[in-house]
Amino acid sequence: MIEFRVLGSLDLRGSEGQDLLSVLSQPKRLALLVYLALASPRGFHRRDRLVGLFWPELDQDRARAALRKSLHYLRRSLGEGTVLSRGDEAVGLDFQRIWCDVVAFEEALERGALEEALKFCRGRLLDGFSTPESSDFEQWLEAERRHFQRQAVDAACHLGDRAAEGGDLAAAIQWMERARDLDPLQERPVRKLLQFLDRSGERSRAIRLYETFSVRLREELEVEPAPETQALAQSIRTREKPRPAAAAPAGLAAGEASLGTPDAEAPAHREDHPEEPEAPEIRLAPRRSHAESSLEEELRNDLAPALEVVRLLGRGSMANVYLAREAPLKRLVAVKVLAPDLAGDRTARLRFEREAQAAARLYHPNICTVFSVGTLASGLPYLVMPYVKGRSLAERLKAEGRLPPAELRRILRDVSAALAAAHRMGIIHRDVRPDNVLHDEESGRLLLCDFGIAGILETGEDRPTQITATNERVGSPTYMSPEQLNGDPPTDRTDVYSLGVMAYELLTGRPPRALESARARVEAALSTAAEALSGEAEKAHREVLDLIQRCLSTHPLHRPSAADIMRKLGPAAVPQDVEDDERPDPLSELLRRVRERRFLWIIIPYILGVFATFQSIDPLEARGYLPEISFPLLVTGALYGFVAVTILTWFHGKKGRQTVPVIEMGLLAIVAAAWFVTSLFVLLKP
Repeated sequence: MIEFRVLGSLDLRGSEGQDLLSVLSQPKRLALLVYLALASPRGFHRRDRLVGLFWPELDQDRARAALRKSLHYLRRSLGEGTVLSRGDEAVGLDFQRIWCDVVAFEEALERGALEEALKFCRGRLLDGFSTPESSDFEQWLEAERRHFQRQAVDAACHLGDRAAEGGDLAAAIQWMERARDLDPLQERPVRKLLQFLDRSGERSRAIRLYETFSVRLREELEVEPAPETQALAQSIRTREKPRPAAAAPAGLAAGEASLGTPDAEAPAHREDHPEEPEAPEIRLAPRRSHAESSLEEELRNDLAPALEVVRLLGRGSMANVYLAREAPLKRLVAVKVLAPDLAGDRTARLRFEREAQAAARLYHPNICTVFSVGTLASGLPYLVMPYVKGRSLAERLKAEGRLPPAELRRILRDVSAALAAAHRMGIIHRDVRPDNVLHDEESGRLLLCDFGIAGILETGEDRPTQITATNERVGSPTYMSPEQLNGDPPTDRTDVYSLGVMAYELLTGRPPRALESARARVEAALSTAAEALSGEAEKAHREVLDLIQRCLSTHPLHRPSAADIMRKLGPAAVPQDVEDDERPDPLSELLRRVRERRFLWIIIPYILGVFATFQSIDPLEARGYLPEISFPLLVTGALYGFVAVTILTWFHGKKGRQTVPVIEMGLLAIVAAAWFVTSLFVLLKP
């Protein structure tokens, strides 16, 4: 029986204990054996799949020849009968002749023998093994590693819960420590370990564990523990009691010996550990439902290996948001997925897809863009966005209270710049409010997000499917414009009204009352703040107040556009990191546009055609077929033709249909006129 161990460092031994790894010296042959042993379901695998996985760089015939050679080498090294073939199309292993620890691990899990299964886990799956020349295999292997890691962590957590239910907290702590060691960045075993240490009275150890885990999360993922983990750690801190000081060694001064010791006059029967006070009530984050747990597991399986789901970030009325790590680019992202209970709601699904479509069309420093979209195996749509490390304006308002006028000016400028960019693309947000504006702590940018109920203006190019009924009100009533409340079609000035309401709330601490007039409610609430200012500060403050008042006008035509607000307050400041990282230098931008418009694909054939024409001119002129004036006319036409082709390529070189702008027609007319005049001069020249 051949022993094949892959849970930990790779080990392959023959029936007599001989090392077979040295025989299979090539990494690709070992990788092929690993795939045949681990790929699920463990049966026969099509040769086409193996060829595409391990030899994608070769043509079909050469790749199949390489596969046959590798299989022949495996049979010769492991023994006849270990590698089986089903005709010419499928290959598999005979697990009656090969024992694999992964197979034994999964069989033990199926029997419910969790302790036996964990005995096979000697470490990370194929620890230290890699095949850089087979990137597809590397991606498959990374997904398998996470799969077995989750299975092992789940088994250890289940054993820990079982031990805790039986009253054996020591065993429960040991199993949770095993689960934590299997995946140091997963919070579930750490949270359970904190609970078990708290119940056993080892609160100092629990606090040290939490602090170590927090530091590791910050260093490796640049995130903080989940709110429920933080709340649990805080509740443990409130119940922790300082330990009595040990007896002072002989030779210390009396004052030093008494530091931290019980009072000398205290009764002799006083206990060193009095009864602990009842712990204050700590409200933890609500527990996740079974549907949410299943959704997280589905995300982990479907998004691997490109994305590694870390934990749930938050729940919304329409979607759940998860923190994930994008392994290839080493960056954190947020994955927004439609809530499971809305899977059958057509309107919710269309609005979710609308968000992805709207945000994907917009590229602006103050808009939260969408990296990619997709659908899970269950049919739930999801989108991947940047992870914003910071708070929303609503959270900031609750924490800090109303914001100073200078800060409000910056917020108005940045959000109006984002709205102006959306309006230019024919998109109206329809739900501008503090909850939908995020403040990125790292870059200092304000990001407008959540285009889930965005609409398309009449001037927009696209006409999407109608997803709201006639006169249906969508958005937050507090921030709705009068025309929205009346059920009238929204316009770009609808977003401006919502922006005014948000600005009023940020500056006063509360949204305006609907019955107050715009000017009265602004002046009454902000007069004190204006009196405290003087000079330029007062002038700037009055400018912001005037903008808010005009944004809150009941008639849409009396409100400024988002672009007007942006121009009034000055261009949005681009943070230094955006200026350095996202703005290419002029030469790079020029080269990008040249590639985008396919200049080389158009200009080079033109030049070759002109060269071939010149080569044929001399023989034709020598034989008298063409007059001598043909050569200078051809040179003139070639030069002006080059200019015309360059103009056409610039305006129409990109793929897809493009319109004909007036400036292009004007430039071509100038080139044609110049060519005509030059040709006429050549013809009339004596």
